[in-house]
Amino acid sequence: MKKPMVICVILFCILLLVGCSSVKVEETGTSKEESTPILPEMTFSAATLTVTEENIQALVTGGRGNGTIFDYNTNKDIGAIEVNVIENKEGSMPVVINSNRSSLDFKNGRCYFEYSMDKSELNVAFQGENNGNTGTATFTSTFDVEEETEGYSTRTQMYLNSNTKIKVGEEIPITLVIESDFDEMTTWPIEKYIEEPNLLKEYEKSYLITVTFLEEDA
Repeated sequence: MKKPMVICVILFCILLLVGCSSVKVEETGTSKEESTPILPEMTFSAATLTVTEENIQALVTGGRGNGTIFDYNTNKDIGAIEVNVIENKEGSMPVVINSNRSSLDFKNGRCYFEYSMDKSELNVAFQGENNGNTGTATFTSTFDVEEETEGYSTRTQMYLNSNTKIKVGEEIPITLVIESDFDEMTTWPIEKYIEEPNLLKEYEKSYLITVTFLEEDA
């Protein structure tokens, strides 16, 4: 009797170990592809992409890295957005050189911003659910700049990384492009430039892209 009992105990232990192993593999696999939870209401944040999403973005953008994706969650009062391109030049006051306002059909979802000074072009796309159906809304805006952007030896672009509380009518800086004729330049995270705007005076030219969430009747 003892031998069969010993065999049963051994088999039970093997099955238990196999079960634990399979659970670990499954958890590891799902953690990489798991979708990002919905943000708290009235929050804007840089999106955490899965490996598959990163590969798709690289394919669509050709690996240029000019664009970035954000997650957002608003409320029932928000019905429109405004995207501005603000030019900062040494010794001059900031000037809005491009502004685009459109309706926001999705209360929560994802948005993509791609800004190219080479083409003087801004591409924006929103994706979310409306009445249970997933949809997208896009627009491309081109604009003129007073001076050619060619000739700058150094150009860098940075994006918002921290979670930001959405406040109606208040601009959220999402992208900053800095240009200089120096071979090298020191830069800071975009949040520091927002806290200390005087830092932008160190550069010949910079462009700040902001998004503003508005109420439906705005």
